[in-house]
This record gives sequence, structure tokens and C-alpha cells, in this order.
Amino acid sequence: MQNTHADIIQVIHDYMSDPGTAWRIGEQAVFVRDADEEVEISLDHAGGLIVSEMGAVRIAISGLTRLVPAEGLTEALWIQAGLLCLRDGDAGMAKRTVLTELGADMMAAKPINRLGTLFDLGRGDGHADFCLRTADEGLCELLRAREGKPMENEDRVLSEAIAAVGADYVVMSRLGRIESFGRNVALDPSPNPAPPSGYTVCLSFDPPRPTRESPFDEATYGAFRVLYGIFADPELVRLKQSVADAIRDGAAPETVAAEAPEARAAVTVLLRQLTARDGSSETLRRWRDAFER
Repeated sequence: MQNTHADIIQVIHDYMSDPGTAWRIGEQAVFVRDADEEVEISLDHAGGLIVSEMGAVRIAISGLTRLVPAEGLTEALWIQAGLLCLRDGDAGMAKRTVLTELGADMMAAKPINRLGTLFDLGRGDGHADFCLRTADEGLCELLRAREGKPMENEDRVLSEAIAAVGADYVVMSRLGRIESFGRNVALDPSPNPAPPSGYTVCLSFDPPRPTRESPFDEATYGAFRVLYGIFADPELVRLKQSVADAIRDGAAPETVAAEAPEARAAVTVLLRQLTARDGSSETLRRWRDAFER
């Protein structure tokens, strides 16, 4: 499998079927669902659509999309994500800095919501348009009265009207959109893995991963390990394999060269993964003491 459109689509479809996977557009929006929640899933050649009671995610990748599996460190464990990226020059959005009416939302996940009016809130983000959607005429009038002006954080009248109506929030990027029905979703402050140089993350997914509160799950770990082995930086893949081999053979940490920050981080992630999977050992403790300093 390579980083071709068909291969990326297969990965996306696999993770769309996993209720434990979260979908994100930067720090602006997230789509999550419960394992037993009823959802509608539609798959297509660009990705597809998941609609739940509380929101929706539409994935619409292009032939220019690059999939980058990425890992990073948390305080105690690690994070893992699938980054759907475009080159920096292809990832830009409207970058509006004032409130702007966009008209009917013809790409709304639910047909009924296509009757609503979409307003860009003018956040000025280079790679995502942050919008509000409503069919309430009173709220539309308040928004139109402020069109062409920067949004004021202290605009209490407008904030109360938005909350009272339960307007939808819609965040769009070049590779998809996330809709939150009747509420604004606050993201958790977990770190986001960085894309390769020259690329921008337009949409990402967070596969299930172990936490301190949940037991290690070999299936979810193994699925991402396969994805990482196929799509990640080959040098980092080889490095992690060489470390795993060295640990299996009882070698000392000094036998592996990993001086660059990204290399040391990759080794540290692997050591935490092996500890979570197999439990601690004297060999793993020596390696972690060498790399987690």
C-alpha cells in the first residue's frame, strides 16, 4: 500500500466504521460518537459522511492529499493520529476577518439544514472557515446587522441569541467539514502532532489508544502500528524496528543512534508502547532512563 488516493480512501473508510475514532479540524472542531450511538454512515470515492444526533463529519479528500500517521508524547503515555494534509499552497481557506453571510448551506449533512443560512464568523484562520448556521429569522437579522464588522467577544446580545436559538457551528477545511448541531464544542488541550515540512493538516483522525484508565488493547494498537509502518516516514519506521530488535536481544541503549528530536521522540513513544503492552522490565527501564531525560 502506498500514499495513493485509493489506499488513503480505504484507510479512511476503515476508521469511519470505528466508533472510537475522533475526527478533527485543527483546534476548531471535533466529531466524536459513543460506541452504542446510532449513526448514519455514507461512504464514497472522496471519503464520506457520518451523521449522529449531535453532529456530523464530512471527509472529502482530493488526489493531492497526503496521509501521515503521526505520534507524539503526552506527560505519561503517547498520542497517535492520522493527519490528512495538503501542501501549504493548496490548504488555504477564505481567511475572512469580518462577519460575512454566505447564503444557504448546500453541503449541510442533514437535508433540513440546507434551509439554514451560513455565516462566516470572520476568525481569520488561514486553513479553516469557522461558521454559524441558523434558520431563525431573528438571529439572521442580528447577524446581518453586524455583517462586514469583526466579531466582538463581548457582544452579549448576539451570544445570548445564538445560545437561545441553538444555532449550528460548522467548521470547513479543504478536506472536509465538521458540524455541531446546536452547540459549540470545546476541544481538549491535548497536543497535536506536527505535519511534515511544507504541508498543512486540513483534517485528522484520532484512533483509539491506551489511556491510564483503560487496559491495553492489542487490536487498536496493532491497527495503528500497521498504518504507521506503511505510511509514516521510512527512517522513523526503520529506527523503531531497530530499537525493538535491540531490546529483544538485550542490547544497551547506546547501540542505537537517535540524536534528532523527532528520532528521540519516536524511540520514546516505542518504549512507552512496549511498556504498556508487555509491562516493565529491567531492559526497558534502562532504555527509558536513557531516552526520557
